[in-house]
Amino acid sequence: MAMEISNVYSSYAGNSAYAAKSNNQKKTMENNGFTFVAANYQKGMRYGTMATTNIAISPQFLKKMADNPELEKEYKSYFEGMRKLDQENIRIHEARGRRMVAQGWAIDKNGGISRWGISEPTNKRHYGQEMTDYANKIREQKLEKKQEQAKIEEKHQANVTGLNMDLKA
Repeated sequence: MAMEISNVYSSYAGNSAYAAKSNNQKKTMENNGFTFVAANYQKGMRYGTMATTNIAISPQFLKKMADNPELEKEYKSYFEGMRKLDQENIRIHEARGRRMVAQGWAIDKNGGISRWGISEPTNKRHYGQEMTDYANKIREQKLEKKQEQAKIEEKHQANVTGLNMDLKA
């Protein structure tokens, strides 16, 4: 993957005149299930598709990686973990009744890694909803039992009051 990262940087650096005008230039390269984007991540931006693990790398940090093979090797080791975490994130969201629309990673100019994602609700019932429904059912049962107990108390109180009246008479 060293070649891929270097190629992304080379493509980016080749357009350095444009890069000087815009810090948000996007150069994309896909390889073996990864989409690398040379761009400064901005909230609300989507990079890549759900078919790949999307990684937006700051052009400044991309240059540091191209100049430092050890740094590149260190960050390369994170990429497969990112793919696994993306797959796990999809499973977690599905269990909660949501569908991932897009997700990815951003590496800032200092090498800081963050994650972004966009999901939407599905019509499927999920474990959390089932637990909420069960809790509501238990509450209703307790309320009914409490109301029945109150009726029994009223009848008992009425019987005791009626008995006391009969004894006095």
